[in-house]
Amino acid sequence: MTLQTLYDQLLELRIPAFRQALQEQQANPRFTELAFEDRLSLLVDHECTQRRENRIRRNLHTAAFPTSATLEELDLSPG
Repeated sequence: MTLQTLYDQLLELRIPAFRQALQEQQANPRFTELAFEDRLSLLVDHECTQRRENRIRRNLHTAAFPTSATLEELDLSPG
């Protein structure tokens, strides 16, 4: 199986963050020192994190809040 076939299959499976992380691992020689399970764990973790961030971003967009705010902008002083 060629790498391009693998990348295409990962996109077909709808795991693009996994594909991106795999490409990054292949470009960086320090990952070759890791065991298979460790590399796989990093790939799966990257996909899960990306999905979680996408879900949060999508929910915030769907909520359509009238203004955006951060915790730093809250005034919690008495009075």
